[in-house]
Amino acid sequence: MNYFLKFIFGTLFTVFTTSQVFAQPANDEPCTAIPLNVQTNCNYFAADNIAATNSSGIPAPGCANYIGQDVWFSFVAPANGIVSINSLAGTITDGGMAVYSGSCGSLSLIECDDSDSENGSMPKIVLNGLIPGNTLFIRFWDYGGGTGTFSLCVATMPDCGSNPAAGNTCATATPICDFNGYCGNTSGSYTNNSWSSSCGFFGDCGLTGEFCGTIENNSFLSFVASATTISFDLWVTSSVQGYGIQLFIFQSAGACSGDVTSFGPCYNPSVVEPGAVTISAGGLTIGDTYYIMIDGQAGDVCDYVIGANSGFNLPLSISPITDSICDGNQVVLTASGGDGIYNWNANPDLNTTIGAIVTATPSSIGIHNYTVNSLTGNPLCPASSSATATITVSPCGTCSVIATNSGPVCFSRDTIDLFATNVIGGTYSWTGPNGFTSSNQNPSDVIPPNIAGNYNYTVTVDSAGIICTSTTILIVNPPITGTLDSTICNGASFVFNGTTYDASNLTGNEILTAANGC
Repeated sequence: MNYFLKFIFGTLFTVFTTSQVFAQPANDEPCTAIPLNVQTNCNYFAADNIAATNSSGIPAPGCANYIGQDVWFSFVAPANGIVSINSLAGTITDGGMAVYSGSCGSLSLIECDDSDSENGSMPKIVLNGLIPGNTLFIRFWDYGGGTGTFSLCVATMPDCGSNPAAGNTCATATPICDFNGYCGNTSGSYTNNSWSSSCGFFGDCGLTGEFCGTIENNSFLSFVASATTISFDLWVTSSVQGYGIQLFIFQSAGACSGDVTSFGPCYNPSVVEPGAVTISAGGLTIGDTYYIMIDGQAGDVCDYVIGANSGFNLPLSISPITDSICDGNQVVLTASGGDGIYNWNANPDLNTTIGAIVTATPSSIGIHNYTVNSLTGNPLCPASSSATATITVSPCGTCSVIATNSGPVCFSRDTIDLFATNVIGGTYSWTGPNGFTSSNQNPSDVIPPNIAGNYNYTVTVDSAGIICTSTTILIVNPPITGTLDSTICNGASFVFNGTTYDASNLTGNEILTAANGC
């Protein structure tokens, strides 16, 4: 008889579950806000609010459906008191933002915004009249709650350079070598300069046909592209009618004639938009010349400022252009602008003389200059330029000084000299009895008090803000007085202190030096 055994095999499954645990972000509360640099162009800072919690003790800002999960940033108001705070979508595509003044523990709401940015449903806040040097705080959250990524920038209007006015015609377009701080005006003295170019069935591919509005008082700038994409911020700082300006980037088939090819959007908002508006254009050819037409909407007369972000040949510059460091420290110098090829003047302090980034190790206390040279890369501009960074080296850390004097001295008889050890770069200040003061390192012929005793003379040294002191004690000894009586026989004599005394010389005064020198 055969038996069959039936085995049932079971499979044991072990189920593992995993979860991600995120720590709260460092800038979860205002007192740990991430500081953002205020720049003359909008360089976005990548951020997120992942694992953020609700800020405790701070009322809801009142816009953009605040639920919580906010994060904080800070910035210092620039000298002109103007900032444009813009945001860029990441995984958060609809954000909220508020700006506060005060201290991190006592905040006052200035403004709250939901979707004023040109970057979709993202917030943007423009502030004017800020007190330079004050710290302000930015609160950011996702509309209705949630977490994700986003970017922020804090930009200020660049200072106006001494630039020429835009040309009245395309043929006389002003070549711009520095767009970062170009200031212009849509003056009523500008006249309409445009042209038509037939294309297709009754089409117009000239400037009048390709532009998105009517032209009244247009003017022209030209530039040479240093990248395939350009980006710049546009600030309209005044407007007579409130319509603002129109702007158009283009090339033409002829010399400011024929068919026109546009690059980027045709900017025509019909209002003065607050703060900086970022304008970008792609598809450029490096080294080619392009035109920017600026026109007052409906003939509006406006002042405007352009701040370059990228794609332009900028003037040569060094960062930092000035700095102060401690003796023995290094400073990293970064060149930008020009044609991207940098040659530094020979200097033993530099680790290299070629390239955008060099490290300077100043060899001594004092002022050191470091110069870089580069071509402009723009045939419309001067061929080459240079920039110089000035670094001030000071003694830092500890300050040590020792004070001494030439005493002790005798009562009402001697002057003294005071001495202080050398402190590099230090300034000296002495004080002492009877109102004595001196700014010399080693004062001489000082008249001491005329009363016996111990007296303090103190020197204070300021070495680049580091203060050190030392005190020396001057001993003023009392006068030594006394009498000597002696009896001698008639006709006899004796010698005292080198003097012979006898019947003809019975009295005298002798000066004796005591053990203390008096």
